[in-house]
Amino acid sequence: MAKPCAQCRSRSTRPTHGWKHHLVKIFGWRLRRCARCRRLRLIPAAVVRADRAARIARYREQRRLAELIPVEAPAPILVTPPVAPLVTPLVATASVVAPSAVANDADAEDRRERSSSCPYCGTAKTRPSPRTLWDHLLLRNRMMRCDVCWRRFPRRKVRQTTQVA
Repeated sequence: MAKPCAQCRSRSTRPTHGWKHHLVKIFGWRLRRCARCRRLRLIPAAVVRADRAARIARYREQRRLAELIPVEAPAPILVTPPVAPLVTPLVATASVVAPSAVANDADAEDRRERSSSCPYCGTAKTRPSPRTLWDHLLLRNRMMRCDVCWRRFPRRKVRQTTQVA
């Protein structure tokens, strides 16, 4: 198995293509890309071949076991919806929350989600990314990286707004 990536500690890699890949292949290495941080990695060809052989052996073993075990149809599951009580008990509360405060919390959550969402693909699956020297020189805001399209973008600041009721 390949050594973990120095940057993100992931062991999963993806193949690369192009002239660099072919040049490195001549010397008995494989140019691979880290599946998590997309950093280029040099891995000995023997390690790649051994990983592929182990993966094929596991796949064949799973298929062989699947053919030995008969698959039965699952029994139908009957689910009855929960019945709500006819009378709800009264509970005394210490404080009453104004409807505008709840709306403000929902707006704040929406703003927070928009601030960390990817401007390219629109997903909210993002994470902080360290700023490079170039980002510091350009005086960029803190950087984020999208987990779906892997693009970097500056994090938008969340502006705190207060509403007077």
